[in-house]
Amino acid sequence: MLTEDEIYVAVGEKVRAARLARHLTQDQLSDRIGLERSSVANIERGSQRLPIHVLYRISAALDFPFVDLLPPSPSKTEVIKSVSVDISKGLRNVAVPEGVANVLANLNLSMK
Repeated sequence: MLTEDEIYVAVGEKVRAARLARHLTQDQLSDRIGLERSSVANIERGSQRLPIHVLYRISAALDFPFVDLLPPSPSKTEVIKSVSVDISKGLRNVAVPEGVANVLANLNLSMK
């Protein structure tokens, strides 16, 4: 499962790839979306947190499907592994949703 920082880096890489596929410079994209070129550069590096409406504007400006600018969502297996790792690190007193607890029980992972 991606960390928060990794999510923004992945989005930035996808924005950059989409921009280059459209043969646009950062300046041209920034003009189309109403941001400074430096903001586009920061987004592409993953160092600027962008609101969803900005990502929507980028998608529209690039004529690129919005969902294709997002990293893939984690699989159930990745989420379960992440929860299992947290539990094994000593987070045993965390409230776990019933559905997750049932899945963990089926995998023979105890919450105690």
